[in-house]
Amino acid sequence: NAIPTSDTLDSNSDIPIAETVNAHVASTNDSSPLSGSGGNGDAVPTTSSANDTIMVEITAPANLHEGYKFDAFFNGVSFPVIVPAGGCRKGQILIVPFNPEASNGTPNAWKDGILACTRYGLCHPSFLCAWCFPLILLGQVMTRLKMDWTGHVSRSPDEWKKTFRTLMLIGIFKFLVFDNVYEYHPLHTTLLSLYGLYLIYLLTRVRKYIRDRDGIPNDHHFCGKYEDCCMAYFLPCCTVSQLARQTANYDIEIGHFMTQDGLAPPPDLNRYGNNDVDNDESMII
Repeated sequence: NAIPTSDTLDSNSDIPIAETVNAHVASTNDSSPLSGSGGNGDAVPTTSSANDTIMVEITAPANLHEGYKFDAFFNGVSFPVIVPAGGCRKGQILIVPFNPEASNGTPNAWKDGILACTRYGLCHPSFLCAWCFPLILLGQVMTRLKMDWTGHVSRSPDEWKKTFRTLMLIGIFKFLVFDNVYEYHPLHTTLLSLYGLYLIYLLTRVRKYIRDRDGIPNDHHFCGKYEDCCMAYFLPCCTVSQLARQTANYDIEIGHFMTQDGLAPPPDLNRYGNNDVDNDESMII
């Protein structure tokens, strides 16, 4: 029996946690309601099909662009969801097939190499910000992961929504003050050293968190269990650029320099004519 469970979106989705997932089995051999618990109620069969296809209802957790891809979980198994043409509104029901084998991602490896900084061009935020303002780009990555400015995952939006602004102010202050002062002063050296240590600390925490989340093992040929710290120390710009590419799908999403998460803002709801969502309205993919 398929049991509706809590739907936790993968952190790669950069959007809030969805409310519930309700499973529906499309089968000609079963027309009785499925038993279940949790969520918003029991799942029931919907359409008929020769193949026993499990259909999953997902309440859209945010306003999303068409083509946006994120991972959802059903019965502890991750599967990909692609937002259909026209995008979707927060609260809209998406009915998608439960097909874990359709995922094109590689769960146990990075999307690309540490030196693939120019994958999306020299003018892309994932390269320019990483080279010029690594702390600002890291703040956008941490916002996608819902981390506060200390590198800890926060359940409070009031905390992680301040991360980008906090790290941007630190990065701008460092650029205006430290990068334009060439005269030696002990205080200048001390503060610049603290900034470097803070950047290395955050990069190490965020990189380890992403590796644990995506099941990426340590590279035993490079620093072993200290790989995260070594990458943050020796290749900080390349590391933050890789983290940005790992936590966003730039093949679909447009990178932005000054948004909180470094991605495009939500779609304009005015094109739908009514921002209020009817719970009975659904969109089948």
